[in-house]
Amino acid sequence: MFVTPAMSIYESTFAKSDKTDAILVVEGKKLHVNKAVLSFHSEYFKTLFNGEFKEKSMQEIPIKDVKFEDFAATLSLLYPCPIKPTEENAEKLLELAERFLIPSAKYSLELFMKMCKMEKMNKIRIADKCKFMDSPIDLSAFVLYNLRLWESAETSYKKYEKLCKAMGKEAISYEEYKYWFQMFYKQKERDDLPIPDIRCCILSDVINGKTAQKSMNDLCDVFKNHKIDKEDHGYWYKRFKNGHLFSQVTFSNLPEDVISEIAGTCDLTSYFQLRNVSHSLRSIVDHTKPPITHIIVECEENQISLNLNNEVPVIFTDLNDVDPPSDFPDHFYKFKDNDYQKVAFNYLEILLKNPKLQLDYVQLVFSDDTHNKNNQMFRDLLNSLSHKIHVKEFHIHFLTDKDIITVVKCVKPGTLKSLLVFENEDDEELSTIHELVETEQWRNAEIFLSGKLLDTSIEHFFHFDRFLINIKSLSMEDVMNLTSVS
Repeated sequence: MFVTPAMSIYESTFAKSDKTDAILVVEGKKLHVNKAVLSFHSEYFKTLFNGEFKEKSMQEIPIKDVKFEDFAATLSLLYPCPIKPTEENAEKLLELAERFLIPSAKYSLELFMKMCKMEKMNKIRIADKCKFMDSPIDLSAFVLYNLRLWESAETSYKKYEKLCKAMGKEAISYEEYKYWFQMFYKQKERDDLPIPDIRCCILSDVINGKTAQKSMNDLCDVFKNHKIDKEDHGYWYKRFKNGHLFSQVTFSNLPEDVISEIAGTCDLTSYFQLRNVSHSLRSIVDHTKPPITHIIVECEENQISLNLNNEVPVIFTDLNDVDPPSDFPDHFYKFKDNDYQKVAFNYLEILLKNPKLQLDYVQLVFSDDTHNKNNQMFRDLLNSLSHKIHVKEFHIHFLTDKDIITVVKCVKPGTLKSLLVFENEDDEELSTIHELVETEQWRNAEIFLSGKLLDTSIEHFFHFDRFLINIKSLSMEDVMNLTSVS
């Protein structure tokens, strides 16, 4: 007789119910969760469920590099009947609370750490590692600083009281302080202690009238095994001297030019993630130089795809079953919309309207059955630009002759070095060749390749370093001129 094994507490806590609407898969096991609950408590899951990532449309979302029991125990802290942490797994759960950006779970684990019977020095180590709000490791840096300057417990405590008063915190008793003083006294000669948070030491120096140079020298002597950054020290010393303490500076508090500089150093994936943080931040990011050098636009039946830098594919479609091939990169974006063409060109417009965009390579591919609407929308987009686009190499596949001219004229003169024009039928004539050869972009280009039939003088190609063409007629004089040019 087959007996179904009983569900573990981890599985039963996350069993399917009428309140669950998403499935997370860890080590092959399913956790049925509520998107709203996780999104409320965690910016990570808010982005995962609501951002434009491939996971958004997945029925089951895999969570990698984590153990099922640890992950379930961490998420359970958000529910009415949480799985109680243990002294053995508390540190791991804290790591997961930080990784998945769940502050309420971290706070619950901090309270558990304070009340459990774990060895005190281990508590301090974990508190430092996980940056508890009132971590005694800040006290350890302060005490070690005083110990190594040969100050007594009484003198050190008086400085500690001044420090607490300045920070608006209640000081611990002298007896408790003396206990920690003696505990750290045993550690003062060790050179393998964690990197200290010296800001409380700097603040104490400011309070007690020590000069910036004296403070820097003392800290370097005391913490000689850790490099004290002079600029960092100077920043905090000046900040404390001016009456500012530890008020948190958020990303949104930074000046726009600083945010722009940060955005300018982002890779492509980070760039788009930064755009999704807020509307105000998006406005700043959209005025910085995008980390994009390659764009491929393919217009096909029922879908338009963009490939950015050959690493981030974006597909716009009105179909449900369009998924990326198995060899696609990890970062894949899919937008399903009945008016997918409008969404796609709006997305492309964001990139092309940025005057700081500099492209090494652009490829446009339009299939025959998508010519009419897509061509018009693309033409309207290019005509709406208030600036020319910086492009070095342009590959144009199957555009109408009229649109080829529109595309070439939208390129910033002097930047276009290579122009390649292709058609389904190589013997089809390029009717706008006479207009094309008169453009400044043509005259400054160095390479031209085309299979289309060209009815023009060979002399229009003599300035190219290399060209491959299918010309309609060639006189003996043209041949002689061509020979002399080569």
